[in-house]
Amino acid sequence: MVFHLWCQDTFLWWHFYRSYKFLFTLKHTLCVANHLHVCICGT
Repeated sequence: MVFHLWCQDTFLWWHFYRSYKFLFTLKHTLCVANHLHVCICGT
């Protein structure tokens, strides 16, 4: 179940990135990476 939610979250992130990649900065990328880490590790 957790893995399924992670996959869904990744899909949403990828869709957002494709739609708004021109707005992305290093800070945003780090925020997303941290968010995904929380989803995977739960910490």
